[in-house]
Amino acid sequence: MHWSDKLSQNPKRSWRLFLTGLAFFWLCASALIFIPNIATSLLYPLVFLLLAAFTLAVYGYLGIFATRVANLRFHKAKYKQLFSERE
Repeated sequence: MHWSDKLSQNPKRSWRLFLTGLAFFWLCASALIFIPNIATSLLYPLVFLLLAAFTLAVYGYLGIFATRVANLRFHKAKYKQLFSERE
């Protein structure tokens, strides 16, 4: 099984993961930027949440990318079969 087949099985889930991760990433990043004197007890959990949100967004984006690669592979095989029958 190709890697794109495994990751692209649920494209709506991939979009949801990507958008959720992106929203939490920007929320944490803006909190780090706009809160000038943040306590250390809040800084480390916020950085951890930022990295977790980034990881979630990247995983969702990989699923979106895998869906596109799987579609390209499917259409390539379809057109290859179509044009091989004409000859």
